[in-house]
Amino acid sequence: MRTDSEQAAGEDDGAGVRAARLWRGVGPWVVGGAMGLVIVLIVAVVAMSVQMNAPPVWWQTVAADNPEVASDAKELENAIFTQLHLRRDTVQTETESGEVLRSAEWWVALPAEDANAWLAVRLPVWVAGKMFEAAEDAEPGEGADELGVWPEELAEVQVSFQHPHILVGARMEQEGKQRYFSATLVPELREDGTLWLVAKQVHVGRLSVPASWVLAEAEHRADDIVPEAFRGLPEAEAFFQIFAGERPFANEPEIRLGDGRRVRLLALRSNDKGKLEVKCRTEYKSGAAAADERANAADGAGEG
Repeated sequence: MRTDSEQAAGEDDGAGVRAARLWRGVGPWVVGGAMGLVIVLIVAVVAMSVQMNAPPVWWQTVAADNPEVASDAKELENAIFTQLHLRRDTVQTETESGEVLRSAEWWVALPAEDANAWLAVRLPVWVAGKMFEAAEDAEPGEGADELGVWPEELAEVQVSFQHPHILVGARMEQEGKQRYFSATLVPELREDGTLWLVAKQVHVGRLSVPASWVLAEAEHRADDIVPEAFRGLPEAEAFFQIFAGERPFANEPEIRLGDGRRVRLLALRSNDKGKLEVKCRTEYKSGAAAADERANAADGAGEG
């Protein structure tokens, strides 16, 4: 007859045997599953790293020193200038602020290839002119280094028009490494006339995340993200708010011409052919109001 202690010891031995048998049956699967999970995680991390360092699928590097690219940029600039200043038939319209001469609505289409040529060749000079009000002092072919305002790490800026979005990206170079940052924007011209460019997605390389996850934190770390040459500028400070949809890109999207006319933006959209379609209207105040406005513009130019 077995004592209680012998019986308990026997039960423990039996439980140990059953546990050992269970481990021999299940253990390899547990170990294999854990190893598989580790492998999957390693592959995922590697894949994410590759995706983060790869250019966006729509990116096409543009050589700013290519004469054909420079020619395309200049042609686009001339074409835009011509369209803005073109004399168009107008009709007189009564508005709350008085009589206004308005043209019929007109459309232009901008291919992404031409836009990227202009961004590569002319954008640094244009930014320098805006920042220092010295556009006339910059030679047409003068580079960003000579002007001293374009950040060295910002190697290239590009856009892509993919219905219904506008994609904006930048290639950054630092310590021999390249990184690509981009955003998928939704253009919207609201009934009050304001133009909005709200980010739907932000991308590091080809890795995409919802913009709302990134922009709130990024705004607080602007000094770590915005290139030094642009820090402290009102445009740089407003950057994150615009993409987050907290403020419009432009309250009055219009261009004022030297003769008193205004070109007002009425619609902005990306089509399915890789072009940005822009609808505008040319207008200016008639009579004494127009004369006063032109006189004020002339006085301001004389003072400058």
